[in-house]
Amino acid sequence: MAPMAGLVVMVLLENGAQMEEGQSILVLEAMKMEHVVKSPRAGYVDGLQVAPCQQVFDTSVLFTIKVSRVKMEDWIGTFEGHKGCSLELS
Repeated sequence: MAPMAGLVVMVLLENGAQMEEGQSILVLEAMKMEHVVKSPRAGYVDGLQVAPCQQVFDTSVLFTIKVSRVKMEDWIGTFEGHKGCSLELS
C-alpha cells in the first residue's frame, strides 16, 4: 500500500521487471516533497497499479511482488506490515 496519499511522479520499473531488495520502484509527491517507494525484497514487479500523474491514497495498492515459493520462507516474516506492496506467490 502507498505509504502516504500523494501524486505518482515517476514509475521506474514495468510489470515483469526483476527487482532487488531496496531498489526504487516509484516516486510519490506529497506536500511538495518526493518520497521514493522501494522494494522490501527481491522478486518481480507484478500487477503495477499506478501510472505517472495519478493521485493515490494511503490505502492504495501500488504494485505486487511476485516471488518463487522457494524464497518465500526467507522473507514472509519481514514482509508482514510493510507498506507499498502486496505479496503474490508463483
